[in-house]
Amino acid sequence: DAHGTLDVELAALHERTGIRSALRFRVDPARMTSGAAVYGRTGSYTVCLHAGLLARRGTDPEGFRAVVLHELAHVHHRDVDYAYASTALWRVFVLLALLPTLAMDAWITVLALSGTDSPWWPDAATVIFASAGSGLLLAGLVHLARADLLRRRELHADVQAVEWGADPAKWDRPEPPGNASVVPLLYRLTAPLRTHPGWAERRRVLVDTGRLSRISPLEMFLTGASAALLTSSLGTLNFLGEGSTSLWLAVALVAPVICLVLGAPIIRARRTPVGRTGSGAVAGLWLGCGLLVGEWVESGRYRVDWFMPQPQYLLAFLFIAAVPTVWWSQTLRLCLGLPRRMQRRAAAVLCAAVTAAVLWSGLWWGELGGRRIALGGG
Repeated sequence: DAHGTLDVELAALHERTGIRSALRFRVDPARMTSGAAVYGRTGSYTVCLHAGLLARRGTDPEGFRAVVLHELAHVHHRDVDYAYASTALWRVFVLLALLPTLAMDAWITVLALSGTDSPWWPDAATVIFASAGSGLLLAGLVHLARADLLRRRELHADVQAVEWGADPAKWDRPEPPGNASVVPLLYRLTAPLRTHPGWAERRRVLVDTGRLSRISPLEMFLTGASAALLTSSLGTLNFLGEGSTSLWLAVALVAPVICLVLGAPIIRARRTPVGRTGSGAVAGLWLGCGLLVGEWVESGRYRVDWFMPQPQYLLAFLFIAAVPTVWWSQTLRLCLGLPRRMQRRAAAVLCAAVTAAVLWSGLWWGELGGRRIALGGG
């Protein structure tokens, strides 16, 4: 920055965003790409500009400003904190849960194959494989949740950058050459595994920002799987006692998430002239699919066969999830139509409590009889 113009422009962009956190700009001369990255800690962040981005500034100043504003939007939304937290949780899960479980399963398998006599072998092999499979499935769910979080933060940063004055035409870029060689169907199927959205998805969101407020099937699926896995995990804690205490705790954590995720689009749609939202049935079915997968994984601890004797009874979880979601989606509209604010709030709290109670009753049926019936015991 021999002439000092870069520093002046970056300061102007920083002032335009109104970010109050301490912010520094650095340049990575080894990176020839026209991108940037942001890192740091809460209250103190650093935006690292790639050398290729500085070269782009001379030929495409609007593109340069769009990239910088996108990174500043990450700072504004505290996406660095979200990214660090999700990455830390992922690494803790892999190091302290997944790898020890797989190592233990491998050691038991080695002992069994080395000639150790056991009346439980080879039938117990199914239990070992089920344990390893459930760990890998949980790893996939955790990665899906982390990737979905980071991908949505990128889309929110794009929208914020455009609101600050970035040119939307700068998002009209082709996919990287490596993506073009991938089979289109395979590329679409692997999209949920990537932490960055494609340029086509980014352009669609900029054209219709309402996409960010719509219910994501993946989010509902992960919420359902979390509810089922959380219920079983809490049930292993002895200090909670016997009964439905662990189930109540799981519902108390999951039900507010469901109410917020389903309620936010309804409230936003009410503020627009022609805003409409669905009944919540599709979201409920995706929630039920998550419950079904989580229940199937947890039931693997109690059997030595690959499939349950009567797995069709697990389909009841689709109904268990759809009923409270449809109830909440429909009654919230009635609540919003009440004349007074206090009435709306009281009615919404009451309907949320009913939603939690209905969800609890369905999951409690699964604990008392659903799992036993599916296992062939009734």
